[in-house]
Amino acid sequence: YQVIEHEGEPLYVLVPYEEFLELVRERESFVPHEVVKIAVEQGCSLVKAWRLYLGFSVEELAEKAGLSVEDVLSLEESLNKPSKKLERIAKVLGVSVEQLIDEE
Repeated sequence: YQVIEHEGEPLYVLVPYEEFLELVRERESFVPHEVVKIAVEQGCSLVKAWRLYLGFSVEELAEKAGLSVEDVLSLEESLNKPSKKLERIAKVLGVSVEQLIDEE
């Protein structure tokens, strides 16, 4: 690795491109501990845990995603697979679809 400094302080680190791509892929599926904690403590899906973590109401998320409240509640109550509705939710929440899918 090459460290690039500015005024004696590390500023950048150059890494091989393949390692960079792997880091990006890992980040796309990363779920913060706080979100996992909400899901475990409340026994809810990752969709609901992310919504609560980011401070959205069901109604607000539905409106911003162009979905019905019933659609959002349905997505919150099921093990999800990638879908157009889930993509809309992910976009509003600013996360990847993978971060909303509960492991079976």
